[in-house]
Amino acid sequence: DYSLTGLEENLSCDTLGAIILQTLRRIPDVLWKSRTRPNVRPVADTFCSQFTLGLVSCATTGRVPVLSQITWSLVGLTKLILLYLRKLSGSEQPLPCTSIQIGKNLKSRIHRDRNNQGLSYITGLGNYSGGETFFEDNDGPDSFVMPEDVKRIGRKGDSLRGWNKCIREEIVTFNG
Repeated sequence: DYSLTGLEENLSCDTLGAIILQTLRRIPDVLWKSRTRPNVRPVADTFCSQFTLGLVSCATTGRVPVLSQITWSLVGLTKLILLYLRKLSGSEQPLPCTSIQIGKNLKSRIHRDRNNQGLSYITGLGNYSGGETFFEDNDGPDSFVMPEDVKRIGRKGDSLRGWNKCIREEIVTFNG
């Protein structure tokens, strides 16, 4: 985890992002390994590298939101990410959120998040290529051809309208 010093508020977004990446790189691979969210990971994969900080709900909790187990181990990192998001957004107020989904080298399949309430935010950190995310919107200028059938979204070959947005070191707001 990251140990807060009390000086983080004075750091730039670039410096905060670098500290977050450094902290994430120290997390052992076993903690990244997730078999959940099969609608997000590539079809042939049985797991992907991701975890959730903050509130989660699942069948084992009777769908009652509880703090994810990993949040208890990464409280400092969670606070640092929330500060980074606030500073990156340019807001004086914290961004309202209940959960932070962290992915490592994750190329998500097209999906629609079911449990999101209100607005959602996405950003990307690190040195990588690509990183565009498609957001469905009938008024959007971009199109996306469905590579597979996805319930409540479309069938293979359908063309969706929306926006392709680069998320690297930018906050994109969307309705999940």
